[in-house]
Amino acid sequence: MAITKKKPPIKETVGAQYICFDQSEDGEYSGEYSEEVECTEVVKSVTVTENAENTDVYSSGIVYDTDSSVSSTDIEVEVIAFPAETLAKMRGDTVDEGGLILSGGKGIRPFFAYGKVVKLKKREDTSGVVSKMQARGKYRRNENEGRELF
Repeated sequence: MAITKKKPPIKETVGAQYICFDQSEDGEYSGEYSEEVECTEVVKSVTVTENAENTDVYSSGIVYDTDSSVSSTDIEVEVIAFPAETLAKMRGDTVDEGGLILSGGKGIRPFFAYGKVVKLKKREDTSGVVSKMQARGKYRRNENEGRELF
């Protein structure tokens, strides 16, 4: 019988989230981000799930080690509110100067950087706050559960 180790998603207490869009017009990752960074303090919880593939390394007929390669990371954010213009931009919808959102069609979902401030249990030697930044991502909707994923 094989024993499989499961790594459950991490739930974190978040103080604020930061979003900054890639400047590419064609939906390809350019690595150049807008100077405007949006900060919102509306996050209830963040769940981070690493999608990894494990490969056993054998030595002398037994499993010596397990090699893990992370292919992607899903970040699920539960918020109490979210700016409609930002969500529309993540979905690839068009937002005109007056704030009118035009959705549908084949909008190009841009890459964006996602950062969050994680609140830790306060210890004497730290402030109890850690900043974490997700390098890049794209918005997608989990249709099975109706959740928003980055």
